[in-house]
Amino acid sequence: MTDHNQQGMFWGVGVGPGDPELITLKAARIIKTADVICYLVNDKDESQSLFIAQTLVDERDHAAIHYPIYMPMSRDPNVGSAVYDAAAVKIAEYIRSGKHVVFLCEGDPLFFGSFAYLLERLESACVCQVIPGITSPQSAS
Repeated sequence: MTDHNQQGMFWGVGVGPGDPELITLKAARIIKTADVICYLVNDKDESQSLFIAQTLVDERDHAAIHYPIYMPMSRDPNVGSAVYDAAAVKIAEYIRSGKHVVFLCEGDPLFFGSFAYLLERLESACVCQVIPGITSPQSAS
């Protein structure tokens, strides 16, 4: 997907509530064509959003750069803010180099999602798009 003559894009992609078959067709297409795939990971190197989208990541016809964002569990909001600040800098570097970056989000990117914290840091610097996903309350109904 990379076109080095133009700046890349930042995509917040909802991968749904946990069932890989609930990922939208558009989300699947964007995941399969992105240059960089980023996602939150815990202290055990686990990522629920990557787990949900793993089949799509494995089906890709070209290699993607994986950028795991380690989010420590902390009650101090400054800890999370520093992680998002550093991640936004790295994502902006990828985008300036012409890469299309996907941030995998459980549920929907704008429904209590970490994507919103990155969006507020990046929206003035690059093109940002949101691919909605099915939230767990929607899935329950």
